[in-house]
Amino acid sequence: MHNLSGDVLDALCPMFELTKSRFHKNTNPDSKVERRMKVIQDIMGERPFILDLIGEERFQNKEIKQFFDETDGYQNWRNFLVSHDWASLIPTLLLDGDASVDNLTEQARQLEADFGAVCLRIGCVEHDEDDSSAFEFFDDDVEDFVRPVFEALDNTRNCILMIDVGFIPYGEMGRFADCVMDIIAKIENLGLGSPKTYVPIGSSFPQMVAQKNYGDDRHGIFPMLEWTMFLRLRDRGIDSLTYGDYASIHPLRYNALGYNWVPRVDAPMADKYIYHRYRREIVGKPYAGYDLAAEYMLNDPEYESCDSWGDKQIRLAAAHDKDVGRGPASWIAIRENIHITRRVRLLESL
Repeated sequence: MHNLSGDVLDALCPMFELTKSRFHKNTNPDSKVERRMKVIQDIMGERPFILDLIGEERFQNKEIKQFFDETDGYQNWRNFLVSHDWASLIPTLLLDGDASVDNLTEQARQLEADFGAVCLRIGCVEHDEDDSSAFEFFDDDVEDFVRPVFEALDNTRNCILMIDVGFIPYGEMGRFADCVMDIIAKIENLGLGSPKTYVPIGSSFPQMVAQKNYGDDRHGIFPMLEWTMFLRLRDRGIDSLTYGDYASIHPLRYNALGYNWVPRVDAPMADKYIYHRYRREIVGKPYAGYDLAAEYMLNDPEYESCDSWGDKQIRLAAAHDKDVGRGPASWIAIRENIHITRRVRLLESL
């Protein structure tokens, strides 16, 4: 997000999941989250953002685990948030199916009073840990979390309600849109009021691109189902609907597996993703695959620049500029930059 233009950042209200920071035995032995907060502040300045905590234990430290302690209405989490006193910060309510309703509602009341707004993030899809295309829908979170939170708030319009569907497999957009609609209907039927806005979030970017329905070893084009799901929901007349997604990132986390990365260049378009990739053994040099993939992307008739920093990086790589990133993390950041910039431009035109 460091390379997004100011006007794009002005149009966003991103959610950041707080994780432990990079370990250093001398300067950061406890992987303090304060370093992550400094990064967020440097990016966002006075702009609004939503703050959440990472749920996976391998990305947590002792400090984050203490934030999840429900005692006294998640007091550790509340104290941490209040200590920063950022007017632009919107806290996410921590949810735990085993926690008491009293602590959940106390957390909601106190954070609403301290910050004026809260985010409630619920799920409605359970994904198989070994097969991201396998899933089940559920609606327990409406009664377990939405009802008690809405009853605790002074005004439900102070709540941003995020409906997280996770990964949207190829061909399943319609069923996922129906699931979100069912959740919204159940919430409205509680008779407790409506949130400030509903924000369905998900991603259709797969864990691996070279597979059936997505593409082959060299090239692929596949639909951006998070965008078409939003358009489907918007056309159904929901009063307050805000677009959200995972910024072109695959939303499910897996245990790290060893594999050889194939140099690949991705480009999110209006309603689809494009990729070109070339194996190192084909092009003969360790990183030349990125240059060749970028060159093919620029010549792809489906590709269209949105004048983002990420598009510029593709042009530089195609010109063999050695300052362009030469690893997977760099090219994920490039894809993310193009995606966010294009979403903002598209939403401005709706």
